[in-house]
Order: sequence, then C-alpha cells, then structure tokens
Amino acid sequence: MSIAEHDRERISAAIRAAEEKTSGEIVCVVAETSSDAIGLSILLATIAALAVPWVLMASTALPVRSILVLQVMTFIVLALVLCLPRIRVALLPRRARRAVAHRVAVVGSSRSAASPARRTAAAS
Repeated sequence: MSIAEHDRERISAAIRAAEEKTSGEIVCVVAETSSDAIGLSILLATIAALAVPWVLMASTALPVRSILVLQVMTFIVLALVLCLPRIRVALLPRRARRAVAHRVAVVGSSRSAASPARRTAAAS
C-alpha cells in the first residue's frame, strides 16, 4: 500500500499540529488489515464440512463418492466465503477484535519509542 506524497505531507502536518496540543506522542500506523485472523473462518468451514456427510447419509441415498465430493466442495466454498475480509472480521467476537486492535497499537507505539530517528524520517 502506498500513500501519495501530498497525502503523506497532510498526515505529517496533522500529527505535528495535534502533538503541539498534547504532551503525548502520536504515531500513525498504516496497514491494510490489522490482523490475518483466518483461524476461526477455517474452523467453521471445517466443522460444517465434517457435518455434511452425516446429514447426507441420514437423509439421502447418495453414493459415498458423491457425498465426499459435496463435503470437499462445502469446505472450499465456505472457506473462501468466510475468509473474505468483511465476513472474517464480522465473525470475530468483539473481545477478540479489541485484543487485536490493542496488540497493533502496542506494537506500533513500541516500535516508534524504540527508534525516534526512524519515526522522524518516516514522517518527513
């Protein structure tokens, strides 16, 4: 992800203006996503795919091969759909989303505190 030069200057100016009004340091962290938490999406797709054969065996007379194909297709489709960014985030419990956001904020602030020279160079 790249930021245009004029946008970078506007962000730097806004941070400098805000820092003049506070004793704290403001750090801008730019990321496409805050987390790649796909574990829950894959888990849900797996559970659904594992349930498909039981439901089909109890309610239909499909051959085993057809049931296996449906099971694999169920997993693939659900995994792809549930891993879409909006759906993946919506599936995460609020507590987990807050924990991810906090972890990103802590990592961002510790990086800037560790290297003030890098922070100044990145802002200009």
